[in-house]
Amino acid sequence: MKVYFAPQSRSVRTVWLLEEIGKDYELERFTLGQKEMRGPEYLKINPNGRVPTVEDGDTLISESTAIAQYLGAKYAPELTPGPDAANFAEYLQWLHYAEGMIMPPINTIVVETILLPPDRRNPDNAARAMKLLNRTLLAVEVHMDGREFIAGDFTVADTITGHAVIMSRRLGGDFSALPNLNAYADRLEAREAFKKAEAGVMARAVDTRTDQLLCEVEDHVATVSFNRPDVRNALGDIVTPALREILLMLEADNDVRVIILTGVGKAFCAGGDVKGMGGGAPDTRSVDEKIRELQHRQQTLTLRLFELPKPTIAALPGAAAGAGMSIALACDIRIGSETAFYTPGFGAVGLSGDYGGSWQLTQLVGPAKAKEIYFTGRRVQADEALSLGLLNEVVEGDVMTRARELARQIANGPPQAISYMKQNINRAAQADFKTCLDWEADRLVRVAQTDDHKEAVRAFIEKRAPVFKGT
Repeated sequence: MKVYFAPQSRSVRTVWLLEEIGKDYELERFTLGQKEMRGPEYLKINPNGRVPTVEDGDTLISESTAIAQYLGAKYAPELTPGPDAANFAEYLQWLHYAEGMIMPPINTIVVETILLPPDRRNPDNAARAMKLLNRTLLAVEVHMDGREFIAGDFTVADTITGHAVIMSRRLGGDFSALPNLNAYADRLEAREAFKKAEAGVMARAVDTRTDQLLCEVEDHVATVSFNRPDVRNALGDIVTPALREILLMLEADNDVRVIILTGVGKAFCAGGDVKGMGGGAPDTRSVDEKIRELQHRQQTLTLRLFELPKPTIAALPGAAAGAGMSIALACDIRIGSETAFYTPGFGAVGLSGDYGGSWQLTQLVGPAKAKEIYFTGRRVQADEALSLGLLNEVVEGDVMTRARELARQIANGPPQAISYMKQNINRAAQADFKTCLDWEADRLVRVAQTDDHKEAVRAFIEKRAPVFKGT
């Protein structure tokens, strides 16, 4: 059986059910742009123009509820109560709550907070949808109170409503007074079949609107990759604005807890494209206008990266040069391969430096060493970069394997507390001790009010690993 799915689709439900019933399947991912949704190539795969789709012999089924009902009836009828079953009415109402009540506001929230580019989002729409979602969840909670809503350990309905409840919680729904739904979601998330389904499907591509920058989210970790290997991932008029926009999108995405920045091929980023510096029409703007524009570009890239409330990891497969070095140094953690190196490179093209590299380098190695590296423009190889603190680790082989491992470890921690840690440490490099003490007190008292803090205390007492929700 083949499952076709697109990033952001709900096909995790389908794969979850296939895992539960032990049916063999193969996944085929395809990307969808707005113009492709009804395009001829897509319609060849899915004539109904919907996702996800299951192709089972001569049968083609679209939409997760229809797929779940079909698979349950054909391969696991015991998971679907028949019309004469005592709990059939409740089973139908369970499906109704998911598809008729919970999913519409979820879809609006996903569109307004993740799918649409920032300049096209409507915060009022997202707020109204969240309000409706919370009212709906409360109604479901009341209906569940005091009884087992569906008889047995697992039914086909769980792949529909259960996933909707899990999505609601991950998108920031208010579960503070929903003990039944919290327990229900915890039970389903703990199922091995659900974990395997998420591992296979939930890695989702994020549309950067250019093939020069790639982005994928998996296990709460976003991986952003410069994709210009033919020019050592040099910056340019397409990839650099796309990076600014994707950082905004990932900051607003509640599913993202850590961001990895890397480069496709053998380089991280070679900085500005030198070959393109002398071309184009003459720039008639005044010096002040050029200064203001560069200040804005710097503030919306490396300053944004430095102040981003989520941890960032630069994974260097090779060179980080010029502005590429500045971008890497603006990240919180840097991991390099054995062939990774830094070089300012500005002097070689008669420039003094931009994007905050001189400030970041001085903070890390001190002014004397920073001046030597900038004045000479020499390469700082991986072993020296490690000793200077410009790299946290140097790894053999694929640097992304270690970067993902570290990112997942951080992503499993308490998101708000880690965000406050980053704020505290960033402030420590600029403020006096008393100011930092005051700031630490403010952040600690605030984060102590969160559900994650309460969960961590419970887990410590119960001698188990905490499960952090970011609330």
